[in-house]
Amino acid sequence: MDKRRAMLSLLRRERERRGWSRDYVAAKVEVDVATVGRWERGERVPQPYYRQKLCTLFEKNAQELGLLVDAFEESDDLEMVADHPSAVSKLNNEQRAQRLAASSFSPTPSSRSANSEESAQATASLQTPTATISPETPSLMVGSQEQAGQKHPSRRTLLVGLLGGIVGAGMGSAVSWLVLSRSPVVVPAPKAIMNSTRVLYRGYQAGVHAAVWSPDGRRIASGGALDDAVQMWDATSGQNVVRYHIHSPSVNALAWSPDGKHFVSASGSFLGSGDDHTVQVWDVASRSSIVTYHKHTKEIRAVAWSPDGRYIASAGDDKVVQVWDAASGDTVYTYKEHTFPVYAVAWSPDGERIASAGSDKVVRVWMARTGQQKMTYQHSDFLRAVAWSPDGKYIASSGGFVDMTVQVWDAITGQQVLVYRGHSQGVNTVAWSPDGKYIASGSSDKTAQVWLSASGDRVFTYSEHTLEINEIAWSPQQSLIASASNDGTVRVWKTS
Repeated sequence: MDKRRAMLSLLRRERERRGWSRDYVAAKVEVDVATVGRWERGERVPQPYYRQKLCTLFEKNAQELGLLVDAFEESDDLEMVADHPSAVSKLNNEQRAQRLAASSFSPTPSSRSANSEESAQATASLQTPTATISPETPSLMVGSQEQAGQKHPSRRTLLVGLLGGIVGAGMGSAVSWLVLSRSPVVVPAPKAIMNSTRVLYRGYQAGVHAAVWSPDGRRIASGGALDDAVQMWDATSGQNVVRYHIHSPSVNALAWSPDGKHFVSASGSFLGSGDDHTVQVWDVASRSSIVTYHKHTKEIRAVAWSPDGRYIASAGDDKVVQVWDAASGDTVYTYKEHTFPVYAVAWSPDGERIASAGSDKVVRVWMARTGQQKMTYQHSDFLRAVAWSPDGKYIASSGGFVDMTVQVWDAITGQQVLVYRGHSQGVNTVAWSPDGKYIASGSSDKTAQVWLSASGDRVFTYSEHTLEINEIAWSPQQSLIASASNDGTVRVWKTS
């Protein structure tokens, strides 16, 4: 039993290495969560049909996942194949063979036809001829031959004979399982993402609220609580380049200009320390503030630069979003439809629309220059983040401590297209990859998760932060992600 459990723990380790939950595996393999748990604990061996699905899902063969029957040749019983393992103990050889025949290798009529079809496809794709199974077939030998003259046939002989009979009766699923157990499943590999920090930046006394990449991907600007500065540092080495001493005790939000020559910072407060309610535009080369915007009356939570570089949108606790000229600081438009503080603002890629969201649980999409509201999208909880897809067709929004979801919806019709439920606490930040295929989300559960924007399938969980994550940002080249956390660090990690 110990050996069996040790082998089947490979399945659990492969799952955890990918950051997948048991629920995720259960949904993909089409079983309940309790069954996955029994597989991982070594209480049951998956039936051939499910072995095949597991091999396909993990892109490993059965041996690499610890799912082969011959891995358990030293076991004293075959509890793992019983419907209720605790009810079966110390079965003799004949009972074991009967129980094995009645459970693991007896698919239902509906699954039998499905298995046969999948088996034919898998066998054809691997171009492996089907062999006649006999007691001399090496791949089926479960243990060393027992000495001749024993009163009862060995377990090995019973298993081999049983499998031979099944194949002789036309049960193609068993053959498919044998082929797959010895050869990797031919499936295109998913995007490889590694769970390791490439660059760690620790230059903060308290939480880091914002981290944004320069347009050329060479530097990162970050800001946080009680720091009194925006820190700019090399994205490859983590070496500090320069500090911009700013206007308030902390920084709530940052954004780069599209040409990389300027960045904008939003003032914040920390533990009652106060703030100056301003937004400042900085010249990167001269390290000086060139524009200060004074029109907000309370703490500022979000800033965003228009794609053409001409305008800046800012929002905060005064419940308004203001659009203003980045060069002069003149107000272009004030949007007043929100009824509670606004925590997120984002320009559409074409620069024509703005999405804003906050404590009123509503994402509002409106025309950037006129304020004409185009649509609203309702959540069940307050919102912390909103992001446009690179093609401008979809919007992702998230937040709250209740629903803990990221919702993706059509930016034209307002129809929901996907709900992502991978986090266990509120989701504070979302960001699309530059090619639009992936979304990264960061949460109060201390994890960052990367998932497919089209299906919601999670491909990776990054778990090296020790406190909640406040911002996620993809590098322009898409190969790296920066995450800022209340643990006082910004971490850069590789995605391919």
